Amino acid sequence: MQGGASPDSPRTGRRRRLLAIVIGVVLVAAGVAIWWQFIRPRTIAEVYAFDRFQPGTETVVAGTITGIFWRNVSEGPRVILGLDNSPLCKGSGDVLGDPNATYRVGQAFQTTLHFQAYTINGDPAVTAPELYCPFPLLLEAIGYVIDAVSLHAGRLILVYNGTSSAGVSHYEIVTANGAAYRLDKLPVTLRKSTPIQGVNPRLPAGGTIDSAARWLDWSALQFLGASGAYQEFPIADEMTSLAAGLSRNGTLRFNDMNGNGVLDDGDRLEVSFRPTGASTAWDTYLLIVGGMFGPGETYVFAARFIAHGPKGPLDVPLSQRQSVVDLRYVGDRYGASLTSQITVVRRLGPAPAISDVRFSLDTTIGSANGTLSSLPVTLGNGVTLAFADTNRNGRLDTGDGFSVGNLPNHTRLTLSLGLSSYQEVGLISWIAGDGEPAGRLPIITLAIQGTGPWRATANVSFWSPEFGMTRTIRATVRENGVAVLADVPLVNGTMGTFANGSLAFTDVDGDRTVSTGDFFTLTDTNVASHSLELFILYGYLMLTLIL
Repeated sequence: MQGGASPDSPRTGRRRRLLAIVIGVVLVAAGVAIWWQFIRPRTIAEVYAFDRFQPGTETVVAGTITGIFWRNVSEGPRVILGLDNSPLCKGSGDVLGDPNATYRVGQAFQTTLHFQAYTINGDPAVTAPELYCPFPLLLEAIGYVIDAVSLHAGRLILVYNGTSSAGVSHYEIVTANGAAYRLDKLPVTLRKSTPIQGVNPRLPAGGTIDSAARWLDWSALQFLGASGAYQEFPIADEMTSLAAGLSRNGTLRFNDMNGNGVLDDGDRLEVSFRPTGASTAWDTYLLIVGGMFGPGETYVFAARFIAHGPKGPLDVPLSQRQSVVDLRYVGDRYGASLTSQITVVRRLGPAPAISDVRFSLDTTIGSANGTLSSLPVTLGNGVTLAFADTNRNGRLDTGDGFSVGNLPNHTRLTLSLGLSSYQEVGLISWIAGDGEPAGRLPIITLAIQGTGPWRATANVSFWSPEFGMTRTIRATVRENGVAVLADVPLVNGTMGTFANGSLAFTDVDGDRTVSTGDFFTLTDTNVASHSLELFILYGYLMLTLIL
C-alpha cells in the first residue's frame, strides 16, 4: 500500500526547515518593522511631522548638530542645539542640550523626548521638556517682535528684572535714548489670554495642541492677538494712568524709582501674576504701558509679551540682554551750516567692538551706510559723518560720539547702528537745530463750519507734546494764493492779523496743546479764496484746508 511520507522522511524535514525559515523571516521583518516604527531614533524632521504627540511616550531623536545657541533666561543658562539644519527652527535651535557639556557643529547628538500633557491658558497641549521648538521658542519669538515694535514705534521697552520671594515680578522701564514722559498720559493694562480652541479649524474645540503643526497654528493666533487685535487677550487688570500708582485689582503697581514725577529709565512696574497651578501649566500675558494701536493709543507705548510658567515668567533678565546703546542728541554747532552732536551712552549688554558695528545714516538730502571703522565719510551732497572712539578702547561705549556736519537748518536725520541685519544696537531720529521729537505724531483732521468767519475744529488721534504751544506748530493763511499770515506760532487767542481779518486759536480744554475739540477761527471780510496751512516739525506734518 502506498502512503504519505513518514514523519522522519527527508521531505518532511525539508518542509519543517522551510517553515522555520519563513517564521524566522517573518519575525525578523516584524522586529525590523517594530524597531523602525517605534524604537529607532527619529530625525527632528520626523518628530515635527508627527500627526500627534502622545503623553507618556518616549521618542529618541538623533541627528547632526548644525547650530549651537546660548540663552541666559530667568530659569538659568540654556544651550539649544539645531539638528540637521531643520527648516522649521533653523537659526534658533530644536532641542535643549546640557549647558555644562561641550558641543561642536558636525557632532552627532541623541536625546530622548519624554512627551507630557501640558495646559496653555487652559487649552490642553502635549510637548516634551527636551524640545525647544516649537514651544517655548515661538513664544520667545513673539516677545522679540513686540519688543522691537515697542522700542522703534513706541519709544519704550519693558525689561524683566527678576521676581521677588513674594512672587512679584519686576519690569524695568527702558526708554529710547533716555527720554522722559508724562505719567498722567499713560494708562497701564494687563491682558491675559483665554483658551483659543474653536477659533481655528485646525484647533477644534475639545481638541489638543499635540503636534508641531498645531503648535504653529496656536502660536500664530497668539501673535495676532498680541499684535493689537486683543481678541484672545481681554483685560485682567488696569491702571487709569501711571500717576495713579496702583491698578483696579491690585495686581499692578508703578514705582517711580527716582521720584522725579515722570516716566524714565529705571522706573518699574511690579506685577503679581496668579500661579499657574501645575508643573506643566503655562499662561500668556500682555503688559502694556499706554496704547499701541487704534482707540486709546498714546504718544509713547510699550508692550511685553509674557510666557508665565510654574517657575514664573520665562524671560531674559536685564543683566543678560543683548547690546543696546543710547544715542543722545547733545546739540548743534552753528556756522555757515549746522553740525549735530550725538553722544553714546551704553545701556544694556556688553559693549560691541567698533569693527563689528554697522551704521546707516538717512537724511532728507542724502544717505550713507557702512561700518564704524570706515568713518569719517562724506556724502555726495556734502554732509559729513564722523565717529570718535573717545577712550580709544575699540568698543562702542559711553562717551563715544558722532558728528554730522554741513547740514541745513531743520534737516531731518536718522542714524541707526546694528551688529547685523536683525540685531539693532542703537537708533536716533532728530531734526538739526531742534533735537528729537517727543514721541509719535498723532493724526490730526480739521472739520470746517461756517462761511466767514470759518471755524476749523480739531480731531486729534492722541495727545502729543509736539502739538503744544511751545513747540513747532506754525500756521499760514493764504488769500487768493498769497500768504497774508506766514509761519505764525500757536497761542491761545489771536495768532495774527492781516488787512482784512485775523486768525485765532481757542484752547477749549486749557491743556496748551492742539487737542480734540479745540478750534481755529479765520475771519476775512475780503471776498476771495482762502486756505489755512498748519506745519508741524518744520513741515514733517502738514495740513492744508481750502476754505
